[in-house]
Amino acid sequence: MANFERLRPLHHTTCDYPISGVTELSSIRVVVTEHVLLESLIDYFQCAENRGKSPAWRAWVARSVGYFYDFSVQARPLYESMPSPTAFLSDFAYHLLI
Repeated sequence: MANFERLRPLHHTTCDYPISGVTELSSIRVVVTEHVLLESLIDYFQCAENRGKSPAWRAWVARSVGYFYDFSVQARPLYESMPSPTAFLSDFAYHLLI
């Protein structure tokens, strides 16, 4: 059986971000990188299909997006000349499993 360690953020953090009046939520889990708050993730959480999802689901999505961001920062030099995003996504999935 593989020994799975919990991944640690390298280039991002997740935190609760206060929101007002848009939904029934008072805060939402967000991803903050070295440069910016990922506002598109907030939009994704607030769209009609996702408003009723649980806080645990939103935390899982935020964590997943954060890890994808970390992978893209770390692996960028290896993939800059790669024409296909398929290999990039496959390698990301593989690295989640090892």
